[in-house]
Amino acid sequence: TYTGYYQGVYQPSAEEGAKTGEIIIEGGNYYGTGKDGTGIALKQGNCLIKKGYFKGTVGGAAGWDYSKSLSISGGKFYAKTVAGVYTSGCDNLYITNGYFKGSESSGIASYYTKYVNISNGEFVGYNNGIYMHDGTTATISGGKFSGYLSGLAIRNSTITITEGTFTGDTVDALSLYKSTGEIKGGVFTGKLHGGYNNNGSFTITGGKFRGNVEDGFYNENGTLYIDGGN
Repeated sequence: TYTGYYQGVYQPSAEEGAKTGEIIIEGGNYYGTGKDGTGIALKQGNCLIKKGYFKGTVGGAAGWDYSKSLSISGGKFYAKTVAGVYTSGCDNLYITNGYFKGSESSGIASYYTKYVNISNGEFVGYNNGIYMHDGTTATISGGKFSGYLSGLAIRNSTITITEGTFTGDTVDALSLYKSTGEIKGGVFTGKLHGGYNNNGSFTITGGKFRGNVEDGFYNENGTLYIDGGN
């Protein structure tokens, strides 16, 4: 077990005197217990997580600043205020499996992340199952995403969705704001709307969209090109 006020395990940046590092985790428990605590965090280099238990106040795991790659193929990630896993300035986030929960936030949160690829896993958030913001490019090809507000919310980013199950308990399954991309498949079920596009541009060639009390897909000041889906 690795426990710290800030991080259970920390890989510092070059500015802090560190050379490029690499971390491979195949098990164990990691806790960040303080106000800004994270189970594991890296500011440069690479990290591969195969399994383990990660819990922090702001994040279970985090890739910041100059970190090259955070790859996750299993494990459980819990956080309170930001996300089970969050990236900011990280080059790449790859997720092939795992469980991610933000009790007062999101399962996953990515800011200024060059590329996010998710093929499986379960993502649960009080706000959003997954949240992407400001210049993130993402591909989602599977997984289960649920949030009290939205299953997936993105702002000022680009995304391609081919599969996955997205649920928004009180608002929308898919919330898109000033973003672009393509939806090729997936199941989107929200209380208000299956999908909501505000000032974005999207192509829809597949998928199922259900709004339990309002619309399957709601387009507000955006552009939709529809050639499939139902």
